Amino acid sequence: MSSVVRKPQINAYPFEGEHVISLMVRHHQYSGIRRWDNATNPISSDYKAVVPHYVLRPLYRDVYDAFSPSIDYETFLGRHTLYQYYAPFLPATLLKQSGDKPLFVNNINRVKYAAHWRHCSECVKEDMDTIGETYYHIEHQLAGMSYCVKHQTPLFIACDRCHDSGRYLNSIGLPHGSNCPKCDMGYDNLDGYMDDDIDWVLRTSTKLLKHEFPNLNLQRLQRAYRDYIGLDTFTNVSSRKDTLIIAEAQRALDNYFAPELYERLLILDGYQGNRKFRELFVSYLAYKDKLTLPICHLLMIRMLFGEIENIPNLMS
Repeated sequence: MSSVVRKPQINAYPFEGEHVISLMVRHHQYSGIRRWDNATNPISSDYKAVVPHYVLRPLYRDVYDAFSPSIDYETFLGRHTLYQYYAPFLPATLLKQSGDKPLFVNNINRVKYAAHWRHCSECVKEDMDTIGETYYHIEHQLAGMSYCVKHQTPLFIACDRCHDSGRYLNSIGLPHGSNCPKCDMGYDNLDGYMDDDIDWVLRTSTKLLKHEFPNLNLQRLQRAYRDYIGLDTFTNVSSRKDTLIIAEAQRALDNYFAPELYERLLILDGYQGNRKFRELFVSYLAYKDKLTLPICHLLMIRMLFGEIENIPNLMS
């Protein structure tokens, strides 16, 4: 009897820009096994809470190992997860994390559509025409994303009549155009308030996902914040002068964007102005060596610099 231990293989091949969890849903379908956990557990024990917004989780590494692609793990993460979207805002200590332990952003559920799976009906049509299958594209799962940047059409979320939650992909299944395959009712689309600033946040999020700013990192970004608003470049607020400067910058951030922007991007239950949201504190953004919501950094960048390319010393 052979003593060779064979690692399980997945029954699906990742398409361009397909999320890892979408790949596992197709693996489940191809396996012929009825239960999600029975189909997935041989690949990874990290099969619960299959939501899109994790930075890293053991499932990603396990799928990589089972798939055995001819690319390195970081490239795999960039192609099939949201890792590159978060990477510029990761503290140096977390950049070294392997994924053996789950890594997620605190308060991610304060961002609308951060945990709900979304799809574009036009992308679904194109996928069916070109490859004969549908799948979840990683760019549609970016936090706050409500429309397809490619087609400029609203994204859809799962039918809440047939599913208790639009968060768990093992329950929802793969995308189906603009109508629910179970009840044939039209999906709810995410079209809503849009202005130039929201459009910029969503388009820039897509650029981050494509790793278009390889020199952007949290340390350089925070130094640029402090230099721009005139703070002493210490590791924390160091004087009465700094306190006054931060208060002035906070008022500017609180009043820079239209109130509808905060309502559109963030979940504001019990909310009384964005200063109640810790991750939108200027002092938090400029000093804390913690992973925070990329959208909050993007709003700060938008107010101070207009574009990521305008951040001092970014391109050097």
